[in-house]
Amino acid sequence: MSTLCTMAFGCTSESDEITGGDLLVEYIVSPGVNRREVRHTFKDNGTKFDKIYGHDGALDKQFTYDAQQRLISISGNMRNAGGDINGMESYIFDFVTEGISVTYERSGNAGNYTTMESFEYEGSNLVQYAGSFPPDLFSKKYVFNGQGQIVNIETYSGINSDVYDYYLKEFEYDSSNKLVQTQTSTGTYRVTTGTYNTFVTESESFEYFSNEHPNPYKDAMDGVYLNLVLTPDAFNLGLFQHGAHGTVFDNFLQRYRAVVEDSFVRLLEIRDGNVTFQTNGLPKSGFRGIGATPFEFTYTE
Repeated sequence: MSTLCTMAFGCTSESDEITGGDLLVEYIVSPGVNRREVRHTFKDNGTKFDKIYGHDGALDKQFTYDAQQRLISISGNMRNAGGDINGMESYIFDFVTEGISVTYERSGNAGNYTTMESFEYEGSNLVQYAGSFPPDLFSKKYVFNGQGQIVNIETYSGINSDVYDYYLKEFEYDSSNKLVQTQTSTGTYRVTTGTYNTFVTESESFEYFSNEHPNPYKDAMDGVYLNLVLTPDAFNLGLFQHGAHGTVFDNFLQRYRAVVEDSFVRLLEIRDGNVTFQTNGLPKSGFRGIGATPFEFTYTE
């Protein structure tokens, strides 16, 4: 027998022999004081995100793919902090030979808003240029390594013709190519001197369960990795929220921690005693974080 313990709910005992399939069908997480359930479903034998349903059963997000199995839209409800629907939003991805464009649209109580960004390929990297910038300066660049993993995200936005706001997010991987930490710096760049004045505003760290506990999201995340890199907010609705970048690897993510401006800390952790696994090593159910948020996975053969 194994024992599952949480500060909020005490301890429960379950059999070590939890059998089940290995193809992800859905998972349910019930965050917040009111434990309002959010249900994520998957299709095509767990290889694609399908839908997200809110606590009231409303379809909050629909994932749509093209004939080449690329994710081309995420659309559905927006909700306020109280969990009530207060608008609609969509992310539209347009893949072309030269690059990719992303359109975000929002409507409802939060106001109407539309923005579009277009990126062109330079080798394996994606770059966005602004016509008013100096010829050797871009507005945004995504740099990838030889394994296709994001290495850094860099942006410039003009304050005046000489001084630009600057943003850099760097991604660090271990010897097995798992993401272990990120660091975000912001500041200014001066064109005439070529100098930067920056400081670290956020750092994140990622830890994983051992190799015998595979990641149930892996297949679904493989197909949407570029979407995740370009629009992380669209994927920060899941079990690890802001830690979505840690859900693309072979091992199940155990701990996500972020420190913002040396003060505010986000921490989401699944402790060893607070999760049950199937005999095939996949997570079945448990509790996440200090608030003991319950979660449960469903699989098929």
